Amino acid sequence: MKKMIIIFILGALNLTFANECQRDNNKEVVTCKDTKLMWIDKSDKLVSLKWNAKNSNAIEYCSNLEYLGFDDWRVPNINELISIIDYSNTPKPIEKSFKHFANNDTEDRFYSSTTANTQGKKNIKVFFVEFQKGSTNRSDVENNGGWELGVRCVRSF
Repeated sequence: MKKMIIIFILGALNLTFANECQRDNNKEVVTCKDTKLMWIDKSDKLVSLKWNAKNSNAIEYCSNLEYLGFDDWRVPNINELISIIDYSNTPKPIEKSFKHFANNDTEDRFYSSTTANTQGKKNIKVFFVEFQKGSTNRSDVENNGGWELGVRCVRSF
């Protein structure tokens, strides 16, 4: 009886923390029920762009995107990007439903819309996820002019 209870509890925990994402191969999107997010996973819609102190090409790109009849695409915040990290998936720890990366599938670092201002307006940092490592990092957009990183647009449903 104790083994059955333990197995049941472990099974329930696994279901609770399982990432419920599903790929639609026809539409080339990944929909995650637990976060209520729809992610674009179409190779020609995943781009590499710069983010600098004057503007964010990433935010502009997603805001102006119309795909599958939706025009409410946006750059995900850092927590939304972290939600699709899956350390059980190697070599790139991203949720298994995703198939494509930006820049001909070579760019595995993706911008978030999350920024921090660490030393006044001249030191803006933008956070991103490195899916090669499954970690977060930040780019100093003022000093280095912004790195060219991947942009994966998302929308809420």
